[in-house]
Amino acid sequence: MRARAHLSNGDVKAAIGDLNRALELDPRHAAAYNDRCHILSDTGEQEAALADYNRALELSPRFARTYNNRASVRTHQRDYRAAIADYDRAIERTFARLSFHRRLSKDYEYLPETSEAFIRITMTRLTLARLT
Repeated sequence: MRARAHLSNGDVKAAIGDLNRALELDPRHAAAYNDRCHILSDTGEQEAALADYNRALELSPRFARTYNNRASVRTHQRDYRAAIADYDRAIERTFARLSFHRRLSKDYEYLPETSEAFIRITMTRLTLARLT
């Protein structure tokens, strides 16, 4: 997104403007809500960020990082019970994504190090897929 380029250049106002425009064009774009609330959170607008995280999760409840980010906002607001629930949900979603990979659906390995290696490989693949 162009908003990320603006953010890389330090132009927060232009980044939020682009995300606002994207959401005007497609109000069901969960990733745009997630990006905007991340910026809002960084600029101290916690209530607006929380509202955007809630909307992003309404649209796409499978995003583990959105639960994680919302938990950070709730921690900042000292709403620790809700933050813990969000962190738990993020962990659940992360492990749910891991279980989609055939090799990780059952633990056939004799050594725990082998299982750990396959989890790391899978998480690396998921991270790379998110970056590209």
